[in-house]
Amino acid sequence: MRAYFDSSSLAKRYIKESGSVEILTILRTAEEIFTSILSTPELLSAFNRLRRSKHLSNSLYETIKRELHDDISHLNIIEISNDVVTKTIECLETASIRASDAIHISSAMITACNYFISSDKKQAEAAKSLGLKVKLI
Repeated sequence: MRAYFDSSSLAKRYIKESGSVEILTILRTAEEIFTSILSTPELLSAFNRLRRSKHLSNSLYETIKRELHDDISHLNIIEISNDVVTKTIECLETASIRASDAIHISSAMITACNYFISSDKKQAEAAKSLGLKVKLI
């Protein structure tokens, strides 16, 4: 299976919550895993919010950050190319979504993945309406 993970689903790899076990299973069993170059800053932004609100200790944040950087080196990272921008504009003109969500969706479309994995219900609905097979976790 070729799977595209948006940042909301990848977060479950690092923060244990509902859906984390399923995310870990897909990450272990997928033949190819894709994500956007946006995922790293989006994830670090979310983890920093948790750290600032004291839901994540500084040491745990540093551990997660190290793990993320190690993991990213094993993923297929989709750059924001002209093709991605063109497809993103098409997504924005078709679905009522944020630009960052459209970048993830268009990146998944370009990779021709079997599944778009997301934990964001609105983004998942938009991805499905745009023709992607979606796993909402």
